[in-house]
Amino acid sequence: MFLYVTVITSDVDLQKELVNNEIILSIFSKNYYHDSIYEILRKLEGKRTCYITLNKTAGNLERALKLQHLSTNNIFFIDAVSRGIGNTEAKENTFLVSSPQALTELSIAVTESLKSGKFEVLLFDSLSTLNIYKLKGKAAERFTTQIIDAIKAKQSRCIFTCLEEDTDSDLIKNSFRHMDKVLHPNLFKSKNRKNWAAVFSATAMLLALIAVFSSGGKFKQKLTGYLVVENIPADPNFLLLLSGAFSFALILFVGAVLYKKYSLKLISDEELEQMPVAQGSVAALKKNIRNKIFGWLSKVE
Repeated sequence: MFLYVTVITSDVDLQKELVNNEIILSIFSKNYYHDSIYEILRKLEGKRTCYITLNKTAGNLERALKLQHLSTNNIFFIDAVSRGIGNTEAKENTFLVSSPQALTELSIAVTESLKSGKFEVLLFDSLSTLNIYKLKGKAAERFTTQIIDAIKAKQSRCIFTCLEEDTDSDLIKNSFRHMDKVLHPNLFKSKNRKNWAAVFSATAMLLALIAVFSSGGKFKQKLTGYLVVENIPADPNFLLLLSGAFSFALILFVGAVLYKKYSLKLISDEELEQMPVAQGSVAALKKNIRNKIFGWLSKVE
């Protein structure tokens, strides 16, 4: 198989790439991992997507995507994180797998989603997560190969992700030969991040200008009367500066709260490694994932 390597920029038509290539590996810079996820999903908008997440919860993903003005109406999540951190809330658009290292569960969930024939693309996020596990007998490599074979057998489409720093690992290097195309994303900077930076910068500049003009007498107020109160600053513009500083601090606080609540949160490697693999019937697993997918489809179609 001939391997194509390219650099993805804002001009790359990812949907066109998926027409010509069944299996794509998208390599992300660690510093702009979240922004790259947003960019990929932005380019997939309108396509019914099965998102397999191994390092963050589906709930956190949904909140972060909504903040980015990205619709999740066409996304079904296979979530290998939530159960491991004690979040077992049953959501219509989410199937819970016990752990990222529960390869049998993951394989069944992915295979059944392919068999449904209802998804235009699968997004597997990410191969790097599988690297943290010391799975015996190269189990992660066999699992990846089996998933790729299943995707090709169904003539479906899948985007795998990994971090740039992991491309020298055996798992990623052995995955290269199965890929139809490898995309090296640029360092995407989210529009949301730029907007917040612009707001903070503009506010800081405004306050600085007020301070400069106030100190120079440009905004001096003309007093029309006298009021005798102790501890009142001689310069009335002090209150203007104080209110401006308070407003700036409030903006920073609100921004920090929103960022903490809605930004993507990766589960630490230590937490992921400690997640136990649940035992269950293969037949029951197949039935559960089928019921979940078609139950969700009945609401969105």
